[in-house]
Amino acid sequence: MQQRFDALTPPAPIQVVVINEIGAEAGTASTLSGRSLPFVQDSTAAHVWMNWGASRYQLWLVDGMGRRLDVVDLSRFSLTDPSNATQMQSRLLTLAGR
Repeated sequence: MQQRFDALTPPAPIQVVVINEIGAEAGTASTLSGRSLPFVQDSTAAHVWMNWGASRYQLWLVDGMGRRLDVVDLSRFSLTDPSNATQMQSRLLTLAGR
């Protein structure tokens, strides 16, 4: 999806970033295989997941200051479904003012 945003003229001010849960490091290589996404491993120092109240299969939509705009449960709204991916792209572009 990031490639779609970057291909727009001008590119959309949207950045997709993965924040991996503490303890879920083992599957990282296979999860990222063939993908080009910024990836951050959560740590006991940062505790991003705990501080945000995040759980698996969530897509957090935040503004440029890191403030939560919305949270989408991807276990119920799979982005592998083309219709859902198109809806999410539209939602993100709307949030970005495009």
